Amino acid sequence: MNKYADKYAFYFPEAYVRFKQLDFQAVDAPIEVRFIGDNIGDLKAQADKTSDYLQSLDECLWVRTSFDTPSPTINVTLNQAETGRLGINKTLTSLGIASGLTGMKITDLWEGNYAVPVAIKPENTENNISSLENVPISGLLGTSVPLRQIGVLSPEWNESIITHRNGMRSLSVFADVSRGAYANQVFDKVSRFVETEIAPRLPDGVEYEYGGLSAFEDEVMSPMYLAMVIAFVMMFFILVFHFRKIKLAVIVMLSSALSIFGAAFGVWVLGIDFSAFAILGIIGLVGIIIRNGIIMYDYIEHLRLNRHFPVLQAAVDAGKRRMRPIFLTSAAASMGVLPMILSGSPMWVGMAAIIFFGTLISMVLVVTVLPVVYWLVFKGEELKN
Repeated sequence: MNKYADKYAFYFPEAYVRFKQLDFQAVDAPIEVRFIGDNIGDLKAQADKTSDYLQSLDECLWVRTSFDTPSPTINVTLNQAETGRLGINKTLTSLGIASGLTGMKITDLWEGNYAVPVAIKPENTENNISSLENVPISGLLGTSVPLRQIGVLSPEWNESIITHRNGMRSLSVFADVSRGAYANQVFDKVSRFVETEIAPRLPDGVEYEYGGLSAFEDEVMSPMYLAMVIAFVMMFFILVFHFRKIKLAVIVMLSSALSIFGAAFGVWVLGIDFSAFAILGIIGLVGIIIRNGIIMYDYIEHLRLNRHFPVLQAAVDAGKRRMRPIFLTSAAASMGVLPMILSGSPMWVGMAAIIFFGTLISMVLVVTVLPVVYWLVFKGEELKN
């Protein structure tokens, strides 16, 4: 991908070769700005301004719009007096043009489970204005006349595609992101431009909104946050069942906040986007920290309750004795996701970076912070006894 994506993107004349890595993000393009309104001219004017800005960015590739380029068409203006005299209307004219110029489907011929369309096509297959003028049009009175007798044909340019969204005309400006650039960082630049240069000068009846990865992640992130909350609640009840002490379960759950430092460092040092897959990385990282907390506090409880160690001594000894297993399990988890980081995949690198840096940094915090927190919380009980 790194070798061929930029090299062959514009290699062929009048063609753009698009390389897209599998990421399970169902969007037409990473960057999308939509303009919504009834007036096509106003929509195209705003789209042109946005397209010019996107083309000025080195990170953007293949800037295009959902309307595509205009196409040459032929406008047919019927002579009402002549068509009325011959018993011809718009429907008959459309049928005559379809059958006399492009052909008309009449049935399907089935070959087993496959339908083969059968169409009637004219002998002259040249699609030009002269052929269209000579297309025979049949009327209700049985007469057949060439199209030029009942109408005036004039060439013109029209939109080849007019897209709609929720029943409204919607013109979208799309842009791909070059290799090595992150869509969220590019989107921040685009959104600042739209908010400062486009939005204050929008004509009446024109609105704008964002699509692409930004809208996709907004749609996906809410269920992901809910899933993260449910996962934390389940972890809490598992801790309560294991320790049979709500206070200890709360301490272990609060220790999951130690994941913030490693996760933030991983996102910052690699300059990655915080996506839905990054949330999965946080959930996995919290699970690793809670597991390390269980390893730590289980041994502290054993020393304090079974071997009758003072709280401070039990906490210090547990920090020393549990340092090796916590280091080994954290190192194994971090090394396991290292290939995902080296692959550079935008789908997995966020989750892998959070787990990699989060486990290494939280490993140090677990063996130093958790024993101290335990001593501060339970030293009061020791004084009472």
